[in-house]
Amino acid sequence: MRSTLLAATIVLATVGGPVSAQAKQDQPDLSDDEKKSQQNSADEASIKGRLEDGIKPGGPSEQSRANKQLADAAVEAKRKSNDKATSKEK
Repeated sequence: MRSTLLAATIVLATVGGPVSAQAKQDQPDLSDDEKKSQQNSADEASIKGRLEDGIKPGGPSEQSRANKQLADAAVEAKRKSNDKATSKEK
């Protein structure tokens, strides 16, 4: 079983490496505004995923943990928002 897994990993690494490198070369260069837009979208998706993870029903301990995740995600979103605002001012 391990040898099969190892063989599959080696095959994927040798085949997948050049394919992913070629895919990166085919992508056009992005302007700074486009990069920022993509990064903002990725950040929003990450935060949204964390928020959705935190809004799942369950027992009291699970709800407490979900509320903490929700609060942590909100704090992080606020911090990122403040960081972006201060970097624009500079």
